[in-house]
Amino acid sequence: MAQGDFIAMSKKRALGIAVAGVVSAGPVQAGVPLTAVTSHDGLVTIAAPQTPGWECVEHTSATPYPSSLMRCRRKVAGEFFLLTAKQYQVPPEEQKSAEQLASQVFPQDYKTFYAAYQITGTAPVTHQGLVGVELQVDAVHAVKGELRKVEQVFAQGRNVFVLSAEGARVQFGSWKVVIDGWMAGARFKALPNPTPTTPPPTTPPPPTTTPPPPK
Repeated sequence: MAQGDFIAMSKKRALGIAVAGVVSAGPVQAGVPLTAVTSHDGLVTIAAPQTPGWECVEHTSATPYPSSLMRCRRKVAGEFFLLTAKQYQVPPEEQKSAEQLASQVFPQDYKTFYAAYQITGTAPVTHQGLVGVELQVDAVHAVKGELRKVEQVFAQGRNVFVLSAEGARVQFGSWKVVIDGWMAGARFKALPNPTPTTPPPTTPPPPTTTPPPPK
């Protein structure tokens, strides 16, 4: 199953967590509050932006294989930027590693989605303890023009997990804080959720006292 196949057969539910159709204030560089929102099937939790100008929706399907997608996008004139978190399942015979997905399956999808594309970099990445691959992509879309995309892909058995950010190339860098928050804040139910470890408190040594000089 290609990474986008399940979207067409899913049911769509708008999430009442953001405001669309506002006047443009330009991309927010920092300080965008993020709120945890979980898909109604419980599979995916996102860190949804909570400033005006965002629209968030989810697409879910139980057949033929479970899939859940959550997406937040800018709905402001002159901006194109979207964030996606999705989990889907493939038939047993189509299982692939994250490396195989990144090198074989996703490039085929890019070829379909874009008029032209170039993978400008790849790097290992870890999410909820699972090691995957991050792809950096520059692309040209027939309608949206020059785009930039960062996509992280993970695989565990038949389950595939994807986190991505995509937007107009000239604006993409201004969303770095939001992208970092989205990637770090996403949670997939099928993966362990490591509890942050807090170092044990240290006991300060007793104060040293210097005896007074002899009189």
